[in-house]
Amino acid sequence: MSVFNYYALFSVSVTNAFFGDAETSDTNGFTAGSLDFSLDSEADFDPEVTPTEDATRTVTVENDGSLGFQYRAQAVNLSGDLCGSLDLTAELDTVEQYSEALSGFNMLPFVFEDPEEWDFTVSLNSSDESLQNETCNFDFQFDGWQEELAEGVGGFTDQEIINNTVTAGEWETECTDPTVEITTVETGSSFDYGDADVVIKSGGALQNTGGGNLAVSTNCDLTVEDGGEILTDETTNAGSITLTVGGNLSIAGSSVSASSGSNSSTNNGGDITINVTGDFTLTGTVTSFGQENAGDISVTVGDTFSISSTGQLFSKSGDSSSTNNGGDITINVSGDFTVSGEVNSYGSENAGDITLDLGEDFSIPSGGKVYSKAGSTSSTNTGGDITGTIDGNLSVAGELASSGDEQAGDIDLTVSGTTSVAGTSIQAKSGDTSSTNTGGLIAITSTGNFAVSGLIDAYGQEQGGDIELITQGIFTLTSSGTIQAKGGSSSSANKGGNISIIARGGNSSFAGNVFAGADETGGNIAITVAGNLSISEDQDVNAGTTSSTNTGGTIVYTTSGLLTVSSGIEATGPEGDGSIQTNYCTKDFTGATFDPAALEITNCDTVVLNEYLPNPSGSDDAAMPGGEWVELYNYGSSNVSVAGWVLYDSDDGNELAITTGNTDTGGTTVAAGGYLVVYRNGDGDFELNNSGGDSVRVYDGEIGSGGTLRDSNVYTSAAGVDKSFARIPDGGVWVDPVPTPGKPNKRTRVIVADEPVAEEEPQEVSQPEEITQQPVASEPELSETPPVEEIVEETDNSEQITDNNSTESAPVENEETSQTDETEELLPEEVSEEPSDTDNSEQITDNNPAEQEPAIETEIPDETLVEESPTEIIAPADEPAAVTSEPSLEEGASNE
Repeated sequence: MSVFNYYALFSVSVTNAFFGDAETSDTNGFTAGSLDFSLDSEADFDPEVTPTEDATRTVTVENDGSLGFQYRAQAVNLSGDLCGSLDLTAELDTVEQYSEALSGFNMLPFVFEDPEEWDFTVSLNSSDESLQNETCNFDFQFDGWQEELAEGVGGFTDQEIINNTVTAGEWETECTDPTVEITTVETGSSFDYGDADVVIKSGGALQNTGGGNLAVSTNCDLTVEDGGEILTDETTNAGSITLTVGGNLSIAGSSVSASSGSNSSTNNGGDITINVTGDFTLTGTVTSFGQENAGDISVTVGDTFSISSTGQLFSKSGDSSSTNNGGDITINVSGDFTVSGEVNSYGSENAGDITLDLGEDFSIPSGGKVYSKAGSTSSTNTGGDITGTIDGNLSVAGELASSGDEQAGDIDLTVSGTTSVAGTSIQAKSGDTSSTNTGGLIAITSTGNFAVSGLIDAYGQEQGGDIELITQGIFTLTSSGTIQAKGGSSSSANKGGNISIIARGGNSSFAGNVFAGADETGGNIAITVAGNLSISEDQDVNAGTTSSTNTGGTIVYTTSGLLTVSSGIEATGPEGDGSIQTNYCTKDFTGATFDPAALEITNCDTVVLNEYLPNPSGSDDAAMPGGEWVELYNYGSSNVSVAGWVLYDSDDGNELAITTGNTDTGGTTVAAGGYLVVYRNGDGDFELNNSGGDSVRVYDGEIGSGGTLRDSNVYTSAAGVDKSFARIPDGGVWVDPVPTPGKPNKRTRVIVADEPVAEEEPQEVSQPEEITQQPVASEPELSETPPVEEIVEETDNSEQITDNNSTESAPVENEETSQTDETEELLPEEVSEEPSDTDNSEQITDNNPAEQEPAIETEIPDETLVEESPTEIIAPADEPAAVTSEPSLEEGASNE
């Protein structure tokens, strides 16, 4: 007799099966049998269970072997808070076999008769609202053995397991208790109304005194109407309020208040926490007021949240001191969030932050306001940040703003749907009280199309903030729309901000004004479009005329399709013009004027230079991943091959071919929306200048062998150790951050104090013979002035970023610059007389990208930190009114 043992582990659908078979043969005449069955199910339990709705699943048992068998079925490995509240009904071929608790399901034996079908139904035996959204994970385990044997006595066996998850949905609690109406003042620390609707009417109030906290809860609806109140107001410090509502919450013509008195400048408002399972409708007020500091407000809504035109949600400090602060406001809404009234964090010193986490659409109709506003008691007042994730569409026809007399906060939103901006719209503006006031960053990333017919404004009296608008769809700026990052006119150190607009989804049009001008130095504009780009309205980064040192900024248009320009594009200044660069596949410039003349580059692909590192720690030509490197970025939606492409510095003979041997991926394809890092990796030709500036150029082949220029950038100052030059955001304006090869380029912000920097006249530029030498602009003399605070953009690593305003030039040898180590405190900037190659080096010059072949212009004079008498900024004659007059953020009467 021969004995054969077979063991196997296999997977069928979502089941894992282990089986063992022993085969026998008499007189070596081989006969074999097998016990093997399987479970099949196309879907898990569905839908979500509620007290009134069950979840079902069908499982089919099939015999895949040759032997008959019997089996046991049971539920095992239960885990999750929901499991103890679930019942199971099990039917085999429509005949009920079990109907009790899920945890008790364990039945045998069932003699298999092919085929067999189990229908399982899970029901929820509790209406406890705490079970909502909870889960139960468990396995159905089927143990089979030979039909003629008892379980566990030997023979062939098989085991099959199928995994299951049951999830509880949401439901309205059955409010069986009588409605509670409150018409008098009730005092206490906790009110729990169970399964009753609660109505607080005129004359009624729930309160706690003496600075104590207050908690109110009901499994049903809570309505505060006709002057009813929920409050912890106190003459000293107010207590906190917590509302927990299992149904809907309505505050109509009434108030929820955790406010302190005004008899002392040290009184603080209390925190307010609101949790609503259903809808939240606010036509009254929710207020935390503190004469010194306001409390925080947190709102979580399971369905929709609507604030009517009379509704107000405020966290507000008093005006008694320049140290009073507004509280933070956090709003989490599963459904739509609509603000026709006001959401406001106000502080006479600093406003609080507003954080949004929204499951569906966010709408601010005309007249609605969401803003974080600082007062005017001090020149150091700052607005709070407004940040959020919107898993729906964004529509702003009212006002979304952060303002501060010294500095505006940032507005940073990620939108999963479309974005529409109309009316007064989106602002991150500073005041006009000081020449050091700065605008905030406005960064909006939208998955869907992006349309602007209103105002997006990052005005700063000292320096305009940056604007970054990114869409995976198309971008449309109508004739009534304006996008501006304007600097003021109070000082000769005023600068425009940077504006980066990137559209990866197709043809985009700009019929409105885009403006980044300032009295001293124009900012930069970069518009990048995967498709056709049409510009039919003036765009400019002009400087004013108050000083002979005023210089224009840089404008770069990049499109993989047709570039149509029929308007005036300007980057001028009394001291020196900026630059204009156009990257396109085809063009139509009928009716266009460029001042100065534009550098034109033909590039039908969507790959551009995105970042490069001229001065790495260690050897410049070290083996990868050390040494110098250049990063390419694909802003389009299709992969692009760069096989055969070549990188050059300012010398046409110094080439670095892109091969599979010198890239971070080992390939020569730049994925859609992705990056490719090309390392110098020991190359002896390509070499970026560390001390005097250089250019980086990418061609689609060798120069002289049919290669054409695809993109370029130039830096004119010394390159600090491990300091890269990068577009921020990816495909946007060139700045000077910490290197991030192969990763997204991002920024954060700090304030540093700049000391006056003395600079010498730049030396003459050394150029290859075939390149036409342009005149070199003289550097301005700097007078002794007090330090001026400047907003400096930086990367997530807290490293300083300065704007790079330059036109294409060859290296400027021995150029003197000043560089500074970045900190998060307000510190004087250290100044060196010579260019530095240490990690502490940081440039304060501005370098904008623009490159020209073959004529290369020299650098624009470095930014000077000199304050002069306030003068009026000169705007283009045809600039829209929205640009020349700054919309004000009016504080309502309730804020005063």
